[in-house]
Amino acid sequence: PQHKGGLISTAEIDLSSLKTEMADEKWQKEAHAILHLAGSDPSGYLGRLTEAEQKALDDIRAQVNGSNPNHGMSDADLLRYLRAREFNLQKTFKMISASLAWIEKIKPASIPLEECRMVYDLGGALPFGKDKVGRQAMWFFTKHHKPKEVCQAAIKNAFYMMTYCTQSLSPGQECFAVVFDLEGYGMKNADLTWCWNVIDSLQNHYPERMGMCLLLSPPSVFSMLWKVVKPWLAPRTVSKIHFIDGDVKHKLRALFDADQIPAALGGTGNVTPQGFIQAKCGPPPPPAAKKKGWFSWGRRSSDEAGAGTVLDAPPPMEALGEEGKKVMDSCVQENDKESEDGSSK
Repeated sequence: PQHKGGLISTAEIDLSSLKTEMADEKWQKEAHAILHLAGSDPSGYLGRLTEAEQKALDDIRAQVNGSNPNHGMSDADLLRYLRAREFNLQKTFKMISASLAWIEKIKPASIPLEECRMVYDLGGALPFGKDKVGRQAMWFFTKHHKPKEVCQAAIKNAFYMMTYCTQSLSPGQECFAVVFDLEGYGMKNADLTWCWNVIDSLQNHYPERMGMCLLLSPPSVFSMLWKVVKPWLAPRTVSKIHFIDGDVKHKLRALFDADQIPAALGGTGNVTPQGFIQAKCGPPPPPAAKKKGWFSWGRRSSDEAGAGTVLDAPPPMEALGEEGKKVMDSCVQENDKESEDGSSK
């Protein structure tokens, strides 16, 4: 072998190989820690409760049964809320009451998948596969997210996928895995409204359900969004979020078996977002009359997806801060430009 300086010595090849092996060994250890972080604290789970935790569970069960006898929450569910509020009974009861009201209003378990289908037809999301500890996974392909077209449908789809993944968990497993592919992500894909609504629901209505969250190949522009979004997240949630760059397709193999990874990310999984939705709901409907292009169907679908419930309320100004307002303005400008470019074609 040769390079500009001449022949590459056997020693150089061996050193390069050794560095690669060491880096891979280091990543394998990191991946193991990522997989097993959720639940690494043994306290607060059924079968290993302290006397005080058992009393808190008994008390919160009595309170919830008294206020809403048909709540349908198991002891494992109640413990997730207790852990999220550090076993503070008053805060836990308030959280559960708000969550039960949200479930009654949104009815996430009854969301018709057809109302979310534009997200899949665009290639934006996919519930598929399980990680190496048996957690059902959901994948988001962010370069295909179009905020102005699908924000409400995408929020609804996030609720659908969280419910789908929860119902698909392996026995004894309480958490799901979330993967965001940020390859090709730009400001035109940034959507603080989606982030605000999904983070709110994840933390307040699906507490302790996210076992790990992977952010793959984050571009520099993503740092702007992260500065705004991170303060919305509880420290317990932030600890489960991991940025992964470099050879992400190789690194994913330490967290998922190959057949549990979508082909777009180097796996052998044969399910695509488009294939998933077409298997469930059939081919997309034709464009509406007097409108040109595939996206006319998308706009119609997005409007229908929000029928009856407004889900895409923007984050309050006090949550955004000055940095968030700038990002929000940039997002609006990019989306307006994208819409103008699309309509002129």
